[in-house]
Amino acid sequence: MKRKWIRWLVNRLLIACVLYAAFYTLLNLHLSSRIDATEEVLRGLGVAVSKEEFYVPGYDGPDAGPYWRAAAELWGAVAEEGTGESGDGPSTGKFVRAYSLKDGEIRHSDTGESVGQATLAKLREIVSQNEHLFPLLMTASRRPGYRSTLDYRMGFSCLMPHLKPAREMGHLCGIAAELAILDGDRTQAIEHWTAMQGLGRWQGRDLTLISQLVSLRIEQTLCHSVQESLKIAEFTEAELESVHRLFATKRGYERDLVLSCNAEMVYGGLGLFDEALSGRGTASNPSIPLRGVSRLWVKGEKRLYMATFSKCLLQARALYDRSAPGLTRISDDDRFPWYALLNRILTPAYGRMADKFLEGEAFWCLTDCVLHLIRYKKAHGQYPESLAQLPAGAGPFDDPFARQPVRYLQKGEGFVLYSVGENLQDDGGTADGEDKDDIVVAFSK
Repeated sequence: MKRKWIRWLVNRLLIACVLYAAFYTLLNLHLSSRIDATEEVLRGLGVAVSKEEFYVPGYDGPDAGPYWRAAAELWGAVAEEGTGESGDGPSTGKFVRAYSLKDGEIRHSDTGESVGQATLAKLREIVSQNEHLFPLLMTASRRPGYRSTLDYRMGFSCLMPHLKPAREMGHLCGIAAELAILDGDRTQAIEHWTAMQGLGRWQGRDLTLISQLVSLRIEQTLCHSVQESLKIAEFTEAELESVHRLFATKRGYERDLVLSCNAEMVYGGLGLFDEALSGRGTASNPSIPLRGVSRLWVKGEKRLYMATFSKCLLQARALYDRSAPGLTRISDDDRFPWYALLNRILTPAYGRMADKFLEGEAFWCLTDCVLHLIRYKKAHGQYPESLAQLPAGAGPFDDPFARQPVRYLQKGEGFVLYSVGENLQDDGGTADGEDKDDIVVAFSK
């Protein structure tokens, strides 16, 4: 009886092992075929699916990385210091970010309140502490072909330490330019803007999503600084030409979005999945070889990750297809299966990312248009009745959200120029509501 029971158990175990092996093999083959199919889709888009295939565009000039790293080190000497008398209070970087030029005065960015003399003196002290930083940034900004911070052979590990100084140096350049405008030194302001533009561009060259967000933020700070300065400073035609050269070539926002998504996919996720499945790791990130169900789980997550990025890349391109009817939005609300824990961690919120890219393009376009309007007024004594009256070669000034020309309204002796913004509604050039209203540039004279 006992021997019969053992034989029954062994038979059932053998059957279970055969079924498990068959199920494992079939599911593994199914997942592998789905991954291969997704790889073909991605290759059809011209997108890399492995580190070996990842294409990093060539750069025209010498590497500016050493200049950038020296600038980051120099800024780091003061960035973390407190701004209070005893060294307490917010760091220098946070302190600088809190203020900007508005309505002819340096004001707190959140409250809109004018700063006192003590705060103004502290800002001037911080700028003067960095007198050696600005020439270094200028040197790097004159080298258009560069790699700023990221060595793709090492993945993201050498990117992170440079993000914070890039953002903070952008604000420092902005506040330095605005203080120079208040002092009547337009030449110095233009130099700071030039350094700022170079800073944003070389940060964007890293082609990762987080680098792009920092780059877009620096560019928006630059646009704000130029717009506010133009309201109170009387630039000569030669100076306006010098400022305008900064905006002569708009970034390839569509290209940068697609390439940064691609880099995020390859280095932010696929590399981790491949290391987990292959058992390969690094000294700093050892990998544990996966077997059995855990291997199938990670392989299923990899397939889902690739499919998600394939969809996001297609939608990112559709955002910039000006011939398509209406605006294709990338949703944040995609729901992953219950098992997709890694995808929930690794997959960014692409809807917000796309809106940030469109917003960055809108800021750049509006500032370029403002410069043309200012120069038109200097030549004709008044602003044009419509943008069509601007000189041949100006524009086109297309609203990236509406896929139509930006809105232009004459208002008294000045004008209101705006993009419809993220809500895609024409709010008449208002930007005061709680919802995402228009992106507005208004001149009273």
